[in-house]
Amino acid sequence: MVDVIIPAYNAHNTIEDTLQSLALQVSKDFMTVTIVNDNGDNYADIVKKFKGRLNVKELHKRVNGGAGQARQYGIDHTSNPFIVFVDADDVLPDIFTIHQQFDLMMREQDCVMASGNFLEETPNGTYVAKTHDTTWLHGKMYRRSHIQKHHIHFSDLRLCEDVEFNMRVKLYASGEEHIKFMTDK
Repeated sequence: MVDVIIPAYNAHNTIEDTLQSLALQVSKDFMTVTIVNDNGDNYADIVKKFKGRLNVKELHKRVNGGAGQARQYGIDHTSNPFIVFVDADDVLPDIFTIHQQFDLMMREQDCVMASGNFLEETPNGTYVAKTHDTTWLHGKMYRRSHIQKHHIHFSDLRLCEDVEFNMRVKLYASGEEHIKFMTDK
């Protein structure tokens, strides 16, 4: 039911923590995790390590195009009704993250994006709370039918591609469709 797409380029130092946070999710039985290798080092050894705990696979891009293009490749090569993007250096903060978003999307059929709160670690090691965020991709679940209906794609830009994607999701979420901000702490 949920495609978790991880764009990755030579992320061996961080991706295991990312996958571990996904393996701890209580609702992992209906998740497919797809690592989109953006023409970097191979992740076959890491995929094999998590095979018993996650439904995980690796897709290979032939040309490095940046995170946005890797995410789009993931969208184009997966098919579940809901999409979550997790960067290869991100971790989910609690074991109910995906479950809560999925539950909300199932209850509210006109919700096209469920956005939760998260913490951003700054270069100096402090944390900044992100609430009611429509900038970052982290902490969000998207309804695939909304993305397909409005032909929302990641641009070829290597900078601010997440902002552009979210703004398009937000722009087309009008009328009966809406974005829901979760009230988790």
